[in-house]
Amino acid sequence: MWSAVTLAALAAVGWGIAEFVAGMWARRLPVPVVLGWSKVAGMVLAAAAVAIVATPFPADARLLWAAAAGLCSVPALGLLYLALRRGSTAVVAPVAAVAATVPVLWGLANGERLSAEEAAGIVAVLAGVTLVSWPFGESIDRARRQGVAMVYAMGSALGIGMFYLLLHEASAADPLWATAVARVVGGVVGLGLLVGMWLRRRRVSQPPPPARRQPRRAIVAAAAGVLGIGLADAGADGAFAFASTLGELGSASVIASLYPAVTVLLGVWLLRERLHRLHICGVFAALAGGAVMAAT
Repeated sequence: MWSAVTLAALAAVGWGIAEFVAGMWARRLPVPVVLGWSKVAGMVLAAAAVAIVATPFPADARLLWAAAAGLCSVPALGLLYLALRRGSTAVVAPVAAVAATVPVLWGLANGERLSAEEAAGIVAVLAGVTLVSWPFGESIDRARRQGVAMVYAMGSALGIGMFYLLLHEASAADPLWATAVARVVGGVVGLGLLVGMWLRRRRVSQPPPPARRQPRRAIVAAAAGVLGIGLADAGADGAFAFASTLGELGSASVIASLYPAVTVLLGVWLLRERLHRLHICGVFAALAGGAVMAAT
């Protein structure tokens, strides 16, 4: 039997990988294209999972929360991709961990109790995010660019926090169907973005200059990258949905919110992004806070 901690950790890995890949492609392609196609890919995966499991649809009004979660995920991820397009992956990604405060505060308001160890873990995570997002030793121009990216990232964090909360409420009815409904709604909105872009281009009075034909390898790479974003994101959504039904919402959401650490490590490893020593301290503080949460 999978524990809530294990599932929440899997959600963190899946979201971290999806965010890293999305950040890379958001710098090469328009953000609505990356967002739209990844949402459509996640919708297809969710529909396939429901068809394979063949679980009957529960007539439960709580699944409306899943629909709201799907709607909320689109602007939240859109803002995140915009932040990653403008700023450094290793600096922008951890700011999204602020999302942990939304469901934690909701859980406390509804009677959930946190131990001293869990509270210390939450403080460490939030302190780590503060350190990572601080512009140590950067030029004014770069600091200004990072500042705009931070605003996008903070807006994304609030949206992701609402997504955690809404998906948790819907998962009480059925975790699989809650994930499927959220992904389908998000996929429909993503498809609407793509159709809107296509219609906008058709309405342009003067057609754009002919684009240079892209090599087939580049097209396949882009398609695989965007598909991977959708698959990793949808899988992480499902893992979190099940985790939130097995343990307290506060614990599951804080562990899952460590996904920016995965993105940071991938950025440092694969993109050779450099971190200030205080940024490194922030990353370790967030990881330590997650370890404390997992151990309690």
